[in-house]
Parts: sequence; C-alpha cells; structure tokens
Amino acid sequence: MRNFLILLFTLFTSCTLFAQTGIIYGTVKDDLGKPLTDANIKILELNGRGTSSYSDGEFSFTVPADRNLTVIIGLITHVPDTISVNVAPGERYEITTSLKLNVVDIGQVDIIEEKNRE
Repeated sequence: MRNFLILLFTLFTSCTLFAQTGIIYGTVKDDLGKPLTDANIKILELNGRGTSSYSDGEFSFTVPADRNLTVIIGLITHVPDTISVNVAPGERYEITTSLKLNVVDIGQVDIIEEKNRE
C-alpha cells in the first residue's frame, strides 16, 4: 500500500509540473522557403534562454506557461524576427517564420598592391 501511495504521489507531482509548462516549436526558413540551420531562438524574459534550429530548420523547447514571452529568432546573416506568445499549460505553440537576408552595402573596396623593394 505504501508503494502504491508513493507511485500515486509521484505521478500527481509530475503531472502538476508538466501542466505548468508549455512547448514552443516550429521551423525557421529563409525568404526562399529553404530551412535555416543554426538559427538562434531566444526568450527575452528568460535571460536569453533558448535553442538553435537543426539542419531541417526545426526547433523545440519547454517554456513556463501563462506568461507573456518575447521570442527572438535570428541568424547573423539574416534580419531577426520578434514574436510575442503566451503558452497555456500543456500547450504546444507552433511558430513558423521566414527570415530575410540581411544585405549590407559596404561601399567601395580598394585593393592596393605593394612590393617590397630591397
């Protein structure tokens, strides 16, 4: 009987803990629809905690439920995307986003050759 009560308590506790979290998952693509590998997915309110996208552009991680969260998705070569979410307890919240390539005009580049005369 004691083992049964311990098992019941353990199951109840784990269900309660699970109910206080949710899952954010999704896919990161470029503006041509191709998956982006190693994109950073961070939660601003959780001190930047997050994950990176896999080779297929997919990501997934657990977040606290019933909180307004700001998800920042970025890659050094692309313009970041910011999305506000509120995940209900036990909910799986899907985010699919396309990041635009960040084109930077560096201006004119001059290449000068110098020879060492001895």
